[in-house]
Amino acid sequence: ELPQKRRIRFRLNLKGSNSAPAPGAGQAGAKLVTVKLAVDVYRKSGGKGKPFTTLAANTPNVTLLEPCPGAWCHVKWSAGDGWVYSGPGYESLQH
Repeated sequence: ELPQKRRIRFRLNLKGSNSAPAPGAGQAGAKLVTVKLAVDVYRKSGGKGKPFTTLAANTPNVTLLEPCPGAWCHVKWSAGDGWVYSGPGYESLQH
């Protein structure tokens, strides 16, 4: 005996389908920040190892991915993600 066919309904909402997602969308707790001062970017928190790039002041669309533990902040931008220092003596981010 063949199983009964089930009818599945899909609802497609096209409203706003051409709009870009909100900044930080899809990442819980993510928020846009302003890069106030050029800052080196590291693969790990704490500045261990060599920086792999630098974020220039006013780099657009930089997102803080999580609350900053201490003075090290996990950020994401169009070219990737990494850790930057923003604390006493060098506040590189405005958040």
